[in-house]
Amino acid sequence: MLYLGHFVFDTFDEEQRMGYFNLLVAAEDVEKAKEGFRRKLSQLRESSDLFTGHIKMYLDGIVELSQLPEDALLTNYRTFHGEAPPSIYNVLPEQNRAGCAVYPVIPDKSMVPCPKLEPFISFA
Repeated sequence: MLYLGHFVFDTFDEEQRMGYFNLLVAAEDVEKAKEGFRRKLSQLRESSDLFTGHIKMYLDGIVELSQLPEDALLTNYRTFHGEAPPSIYNVLPEQNRAGCAVYPVIPDKSMVPCPKLEPFISFA
């Protein structure tokens, strides 16, 4: 089975921050998936700068996939009211994984001039 875990985290250092991320793992059951999530989070804590300082992570939910869907599957829908808060975004952070290809579509704002983000689809 494949398990997609949705997480929320809070940091409490010089500046309080919060964020969201997902983890995907193949496991025998949901408990083994949770073990895989914990292992990966521990590895990322030790080997990267993603999760530094005092941090609390919350498992928001798990989606079990017995097969990959032929049509798109919507997961982890969130909405914010008002202007979007400042954020850091990375499609596949701190990982160079065999079998994974990244196709970024959000412009890197460090580029000058910054490319304009075009809608993927619009509804009236």
